[in-house]
Amino acid sequence: MSEKATWLKRDLSTPELLALGYSDVSSTYYFTLGIVALNSGPLLPVTMLLGSLSLWLVGLAYAEFGSAIPRTGGAYYYIRRELGNTLGFIAGWLLSFDQILMIAYGALGTVNYLSVVFPPASRWPMNSVLSVLIIVIVMIINILGIKAPRDLTYPY
Repeated sequence: MSEKATWLKRDLSTPELLALGYSDVSSTYYFTLGIVALNSGPLLPVTMLLGSLSLWLVGLAYAEFGSAIPRTGGAYYYIRRELGNTLGFIAGWLLSFDQILMIAYGALGTVNYLSVVFPPASRWPMNSVLSVLIIVIVMIINILGIKAPRDLTYPY
C-alpha cells in the first residue's frame, strides 16, 4: 500500500497563522518600542507609521511571491529562483542568522520582563544565564514538538 507524503503539509488554521505572524512581529515590535520612542521624541507617530509601512510592503511582497511561486522555501527560494543560486545561498544563511538573533533578543527581552518580578534577573550574569536557559527550553519544546488539538473550536 502506498502512502501519500505529508511533508510540509498546509495544516494551520487562520487563527494559528495569525498567532504565528503576531508572535514573529511582536517580538521585534515590543523589544524595540522603548528604544524607538526614546530616540524619536515627538516624531514617534511618524516613526511608527514609516516602520509599519515597510512591514506592510514586505508582507505584500511575500503575498505576491507566494501566489506567483507556490512552493515551500520562502524568501530563500524566491531569491534563488529570481537572482540565482549564489544570492539564494547568501539569503538562506542571512535568514538563518536573523532567526538566531531574534531568538537571542527575544530571550533577553523575556528576562527583562521577568526582572520586574525578580529584580536580580536584570543584572549580569543572571540575565545571560536566564536568557540561555530560556533558549534551551524553547529548543527542547521545538525538538519534542507541540501539536494544536484539532477538536479545539475558536470563538471567532
